[in-house]
Amino acid sequence: MIWKILWWATWIVLMYALNKIARRKQVDEYPTEEELEFIKNYKFDAQRRFLPLIEHLQKLWHWSDYAKWDGKILEFHTGGWSGNEDIIEALEGTDFWLLCWKESKRGGHYKFEVTR
Repeated sequence: MIWKILWWATWIVLMYALNKIARRKQVDEYPTEEELEFIKNYKFDAQRRFLPLIEHLQKLWHWSDYAKWDGKILEFHTGGWSGNEDIIEALEGTDFWLLCWKESKRGGHYKFEVTR
């Protein structure tokens, strides 16, 4: 009987620890300096255009449902998360920003029009 109690107690502690690690990973996934440098230094590619950059941005964006891409319009909503704001800051002044920026709204809302 005691071994069952110990087994369940161990299982509960393990599940709690794994859940805590998973939550921390979701919260702490800030973009690295290398990822931000890729954004800042991305060079326009005449054949692929901005597609590699857009794929990179979508991969990095925290809360993927706050980054929408329909093939022409790309929308980002930072949700107030500083990691997303770091990504926007890295984008500002790039070829992508200069050629595709369409709209910014207070509260961390950005819209880009990507022509093919």
